Formats: sequence, C-alpha cells, structure tokens
Amino acid sequence: MNTLFYGDNLNILRRYIRDESVDLVYLDPPFNSNRNYNVLFKDESGLEADSREWFSADTWHWKGAASTYDDLIMIVASSSNEGDVVLDPFAGCGTTIAAAQKLNRQWIGIDITQLSIALLKNRLEGNFGMLPGRSVKRSADTPVRMSAKHEDVPAGGTDDRDKSVPAPVGVPFYRVIGEPEDLHDANKLATEDRYQFQYWALSLIQARPLGGQTDGRTGKKGSDKGIDGIKVFVDDNSGKAKRVIVQVKSGHVKSGDIRDRVGTLDREDGAIGVFITLEKATSYMNDEAASAGFFTSEHFGKFPRIQILTIEDLLAGKTVQMPPSLERTFKQAERIETETKDQGKFGFN
Repeated sequence: MNTLFYGDNLNILRRYIRDESVDLVYLDPPFNSNRNYNVLFKDESGLEADSREWFSADTWHWKGAASTYDDLIMIVASSSNEGDVVLDPFAGCGTTIAAAQKLNRQWIGIDITQLSIALLKNRLEGNFGMLPGRSVKRSADTPVRMSAKHEDVPAGGTDDRDKSVPAPVGVPFYRVIGEPEDLHDANKLATEDRYQFQYWALSLIQARPLGGQTDGRTGKKGSDKGIDGIKVFVDDNSGKAKRVIVQVKSGHVKSGDIRDRVGTLDREDGAIGVFITLEKATSYMNDEAASAGFFTSEHFGKFPRIQILTIEDLLAGKTVQMPPSLERTFKQAERIETETKDQGKFGFN
C-alpha cells in the first residue's frame, strides 16, 4: 500500500515495517561526514584483529546530480519488478517515490520534515493525480506489513485501520501516517517543533513555505517580516500573479496580530492575508479582520482581505477564500503516465 510516513525513519522502520516486507531500498541519506570507512576483522576469540581494509568514503563531490529522475527510473526498473515494494527512508522531494509510482511499484516514503511531506503531496497530485485518502494513527505495537500481494495488516493479524475517512471516489490515493489529524495531535506537534507545525499548517492550504530546508529540521533563518508562506493566483488576462500572504501562529494570539497582518499586506502589496492560528480567534480579532474590507477580483467578485483560519477550521475542511487560479502555488508538476511495458525499454534484461 502506497504510504508516506512523517517521523524518524529508524523509529518508523522498527514500529511499522515488518522484516522482509520490502523488495528494494533506495538509500540516499544526507551524511557527507568527510570520513573514510574500513572493514574491521576479528580473530577466533572475538577480539579485534589488526587487519582491516578500506570499505568506502563518505565525501561528496559535486560533479553533476547522481540521483536525477531518469537515473532513478533506471535503478528502480532494473532492481525490482512491477508490484514490488520500494522504500525510500529519506524521501526528501520524492524523486524515488515518483519513479516507483511511474513503474507500477508500491512504495513507502519516510521523512522527518513536514516540509518534505508537503512537497511530496504536491508532487504526487501534480504528477499522478493522487490524493491522500486517509491519515492513519497506529500504536507502537501494531506494525504494518507491507506486501506486494496482500493488504497491509497489523502485527496481530486484525485490520484495525480507521475506516471513518474513505478514499476519494475515483481518485488514486495513498495514505499518510504520523501527521496530526486532530487538535490534540496539532498541539503536540506545536510543542515539539514549531517549525514542523508551521510547515504542516501551511500544507493544509497548499501554501508554499518561506525558507526552510527539506534535508533537516531547521526552520527559517532571520526575520520573516510576518510572512510564513505564500499562495499565488492569476485572476485576469494580464497574467500577473497576485499573492496570498500567510502567517502561522502556534502560541497566544491577540487583535494586534491582525492589525500587523494588515500592515504586512499593505507593505508587501499582497491581495489577501491569511492568519492561521492554533488558538481560537477572539471577537476583537474577528472585528479587526472584518474592518480590513475586501479584495475585489474583476471576474470572480469579492473576497475577505484578511481571513482568520483556525487549525480546527482547517481540519474540518475549511480553506482560503480566493479566486480560482490560472496558476498553481507550487510550480506545476508535469503529469506522468505509469509504465505499461516491460523493463526492456531501459536496456535491462
């Protein structure tokens, strides 16, 4: 079953993935330790012997990308069969996952950053029209067996999956495990890491995060000037993109935050300002937002210029009120058709 996991890959592998359930592991971790590694030998007593030999070097040389999409297509095609399970424990922007999906493999992607999970979601939708069908929470003692031939089931053999959120009808889907799915989870993530909470909240409205790295847990550096994320839209024939400027707050909020949002919108020449908050908005905040007036689109009418969205709102399906766009917030991913022919086209037998 195609699944994205958010979290530490060692913990996820121990808790969720059974031994001998994966057919191909593509491992491309961000090590670059600048060290050489040797194989150590032991004598019959079990003590280390003096003999050793060079094994590998972990030093990166930037002489061209070694993991382009075409490279991954050839690697996955030559190293696995249709229906096999491909695992990428450092999923990043999802090149391995996209290659596996194109070649009709099942896949498992793991990443420790919400920024990467957001990018993966966007890539899967843009390339393959895939949407997350359900978010699944499991306890540590119910690992998942990933199999190319059977549905995944918990260790005890009983399917205890949450079936309350069905997959979209007629749309290919995958699952996401580890993301917040209620206010308790959201509060927990905000307490553990406010940057990961921010990236997750932005992904709920498909906003592009400002700053941050997909290969680490670090957030933005320097002042964000009241901007955490951006959405863009084109609502007229000029082709000029207009911006929705987004700020995320996981702590205490007040009416002054909304006045600041209006100031940021004016300074940045934004069309619409969105304020995402974990706490409930006060009546004074709502009054401040209402007093900001409307953005008027020539073809699509009026939209509130300042919009307050709580995490509870977003989890219930509410989203930004904005004109339907002729452009996407993220660079439009090219639609990719899955392979139907054998591997011979890649030159492998």
